[in-house]
Amino acid sequence: MANEQQGQDAAWNDFLEAKRRLLQSMLDFIQAAEKAFEGHVWITLGYPEGMKGWAAYCKDNFGQQATIMRQLPKSDRRQLLLEAKSAGFSDRTVDQIFDVSASTVRRATADDGKQTGEDQ
Repeated sequence: MANEQQGQDAAWNDFLEAKRRLLQSMLDFIQAAEKAFEGHVWITLGYPEGMKGWAAYCKDNFGQQATIMRQLPKSDRRQLLLEAKSAGFSDRTVDQIFDVSASTVRRATADDGKQTGEDQ
């Protein structure tokens, strides 16, 4: 029985470590996206200037991150959206990075204000 519990504890710890690494890689991705946005990388790569070009670049290059984002628990998705917002991205830019709706980004921001007491 003790060996079974140790095995379950080890599996849980492995899961938590994998989750931590995944979330850290998504945070690293946000930083990379921030640099790409600030440097207007999409223009250099032949995409149109402006937000239409940025949206096309995101769609072509950030699909894997968007897929991962959809599979995360709501609390983790919210945390990542807030991290992107804290990097200075607009709601529209965040929704393009993660292929979510602008209303999803706004809800995450609004929920954060409620949880931190800013709306009270």
